[in-house]
Amino acid sequence: MKDCVIVEAYIEAAGQLRSAGLAAPIVFASSNTKEYFAPNTRRLQDEIAADLEDVGVEYAPNFGAAKHSLGL
Repeated sequence: MKDCVIVEAYIEAAGQLRSAGLAAPIVFASSNTKEYFAPNTRRLQDEIAADLEDVGVEYAPNFGAAKHSLGL
């Protein structure tokens, strides 16, 4: 339940930022791949991927990947 609340809040915040005109990349980073990846895969569950895509957010499984996505 806690992870769901965090992700939903993050998606809501990202949506508000996008509506306000923010074009900069946004990355959601979490090493909890058991919660976010589809079973026995290395890809996001379809519903989570769609929610993040709707607000222009990328997922990263670690800080290194997040930094790469942000161009840092």
